[in-house]
Amino acid sequence: MNDNLYSNNGDAKAAKPDGAGVIYHPRAFYAWSCLTTFVLLLVFVVRAAPESARSVAFAVAVAASYAVLFTLPSAGVLWVGRFAKGKIAIIVVAAVAVLLTTATQLLLAADYVVHGMFGFHINGFVLNLVTTPEGINSMGADAGSSRVYAAAAVACLALNIAMWQVLARGLAGRALAPALSPRVIKRAALVLVLITVGERLTYGFGHIRAWSDVLGVAATMPGYQPTTFRSLAKKLGIESRRQLSVDAPRPS
Repeated sequence: MNDNLYSNNGDAKAAKPDGAGVIYHPRAFYAWSCLTTFVLLLVFVVRAAPESARSVAFAVAVAASYAVLFTLPSAGVLWVGRFAKGKIAIIVVAAVAVLLTTATQLLLAADYVVHGMFGFHINGFVLNLVTTPEGINSMGADAGSSRVYAAAAVACLALNIAMWQVLARGLAGRALAPALSPRVIKRAALVLVLITVGERLTYGFGHIRAWSDVLGVAATMPGYQPTTFRSLAKKLGIESRRQLSVDAPRPS
């Protein structure tokens, strides 16, 4: 029987190739990808230092929704992997999923460093520095720090490869399979939609009322795309407070 990443019923399992009994559980690896991305985004939350309950709830909601958003490429690859057959195809799917997860983690880590240095996220200016000769040195990096960054990248890739073996091919993935069934995933997706709607509304109203705690968290989160309702509020006769410039908190 040919190898494949999923069986025909869509569950996270594969046929048993050559009597080896290997069963694949890619959903478990995707859960790992989401979890690590969520944790990395929570690190930005700590930097934002939310002081109110609403800003903490808003920050956690943003981290949850953007963790899924940032890992959608990996999810897409694993979904396409449903149609993969043969060991080579499975290896390709696994490699792309692992590389995408690693790239997401490294980009968030790099953005955290950049944000700590300059107070803004990775943009064209930062990319220009990185791609310009001596640009990295102008940011205070040297050969030693470059080796540290390279070692960290290799370690991150090695960890994700190991997690693929443990979660997608190992007993851990098999144990987690019931918790990641299609029914559970559908319910989780519904909860995620409600969380996303909640954080969109929170930011929109916070923008109208100039909630500095919420706006500060949003400015700290990488890639955050705000939703504002100022025009709608004006039509409804809701007073909008004057917006002040909100800079993301920077470490002292």
